[in-house]
This record gives sequence, C-alpha cells and structure tokens, in this order.
Amino acid sequence: MRWGIFALTLAVPASAAQAQGPVHAPGVPSKSDPRPIAVTTWITPSDFPREAMQRQVSVIRFRLKVDATGVPTSCEILSTSGVPALDSHTCRLLQQRARFRPGVNAAGKPVAGTYSSAVRWQIPPSSPPPPPKYDRDSWRYRLKQ
Repeated sequence: MRWGIFALTLAVPASAAQAQGPVHAPGVPSKSDPRPIAVTTWITPSDFPREAMQRQVSVIRFRLKVDATGVPTSCEILSTSGVPALDSHTCRLLQQRARFRPGVNAAGKPVAGTYSSAVRWQIPPSSPPPPPKYDRDSWRYRLKQ
C-alpha cells in the first residue's frame, strides 16, 4: 500500500472568553493565559510515525502546563486517538517544540498557566496513479485503431 503526504492540523482554540478578554472576579488578581508561538512548527507532516498508520484520521485533544518562561512542563491527553503510540508521540513533540509567550499576573510578572488544543493527524486518501506516458508514435498508433 502506498501512502501519500500526511496532512496535519493543529487547532488553536478561539473561545468567547479569549475574544472578549479574560473575565475576573472582584478582588482576585487578573492573569492572562500563555499565548502560543509559531504553532506551525510544533508538529509537521513528516513527524507522523509509521507504526501509527491504523486510521485515516486521528484527533488528539491535549493540555500543556506551561511554566513562567513559556516552556511546557507536562502534557496530558484529554481525548485519545485510540493509538497509544500516536498519543505519546504527539505529547513528546509538543513538549520538545511548543513555546509560548507566558501569561502575566496583574503586576505584569510572567506566571505559569495551561494551554489546551487538538492535533488532527490525517492520511489523505490514496490518489489514482498518473496516466501512463506514451511516446508520440505509440499514441498515434492507438488513435488509428
């Protein structure tokens, strides 16, 4: 079986709270969440492990704990792909490559936080083989018949 290029989507959440800004309780210091940097470099199509080719599409929801310097300290799978090798590989890549602008507290100091999103691994359907190449003479011969 021949496999094509792997497609990958890293979903970036867009909740109403992010669009309107954080909501704070009175008397509680405000804090912003970590903001991702260069999401498209975190996981690439070439990262797909061959041993995980059990499904056409796998979606993995995850949560990263991010320290005050913007580096992930842990990865938790919230929704599994059903392929343990793909889940652990995804977390390993995210912890190695993901970077963030850290969240800040009310005083503007960097603070730890969490970031949740999803990765969609997809093997595209196999495409039909290209048509055979004919030289000019054999093509004419077929047309005459």
